[in-house]
Amino acid sequence: MNRFTTFGTLDALSRGVNQILEVEGIDRVIVIGQSMSAIIAQLYFQRNFARVDAMVLTNAPAPRKEKNKKSAYYIIKIIPFFILRFAIKKKLNRLTDIAAAIPPEAEARCRFIQARLNDMLDNKLNKKTMINIMKLAFELNENEYTAGDFKEWNGRVLIITCEDDIYFKDSDSLTSNLPNAELYTFPKGLGHMAPMIHRDKFFSIINEFLKKV
Repeated sequence: MNRFTTFGTLDALSRGVNQILEVEGIDRVIVIGQSMSAIIAQLYFQRNFARVDAMVLTNAPAPRKEKNKKSAYYIIKIIPFFILRFAIKKKLNRLTDIAAAIPPEAEARCRFIQARLNDMLDNKLNKKTMINIMKLAFELNENEYTAGDFKEWNGRVLIITCEDDIYFKDSDSLTSNLPNAELYTFPKGLGHMAPMIHRDKFFSIINEFLKKV
């Protein structure tokens, strides 16, 4: 994620990914994105869907122009980073807050994920990266799409969400505005952590989907 957020525009992001694919000799791809990485997945797909066989989006935000508030971008540019980091930590705590009981086999995994998030915020995230993340999110919102924009595409899309995830309401929009899309919904209580808690189920859903591609 951090490597891709060094790109500040959709064009730069798309060129960077395609250059990697060309060096590796890869022509056809399957795009997978979860949470913030789902923004990058959608941005790449919009420009390069002709070379994409399938896309999987998990707990993903949908593009909406009304979500863009120019004042927010300028506030982030001038606000001290320690205040910004505190706000991000508070939001991440909401993402990892789980109402349901965590199965014993997933407890260590959840603790590890939370530790990695804290390490990223404390030691790896900087203001430049945060601004680039916001620029990519703004660009996605400014480029709303519908299924008609990809009418020549014959691939498939899988949307995975959870009933109490913060982006749950966006899943209907994604399913309606992406072609050949199907939806899988985890039950309430797991929020943004559903794929991590039910890891085996999560990957089996993706594997079954990919068998149809």
